[in-house]
Amino acid sequence: MSSQPQMMGQFSGKDGAAMTDREPQENRRPAIAGLAIAVVLLAVGVWLARELTAAGKMQDCLMSGRTNCNVIQPQ
Repeated sequence: MSSQPQMMGQFSGKDGAAMTDREPQENRRPAIAGLAIAVVLLAVGVWLARELTAAGKMQDCLMSGRTNCNVIQPQ
């Protein structure tokens, strides 16, 4: 006979209650919120990089002495 207890597929949690398969699903909300925040930060970073690039190009044009630095939008 072995002196180790046999595990029957359930582990007891902090309060001694058996853990079920539902607990990992309950912990997904913070992970999804973190993912959403990361996506928003990525989108803001891409937007900011494009705006700074456009501003830098405009500044380079103006510093070179040109007077027609307006961006022409295609129609």
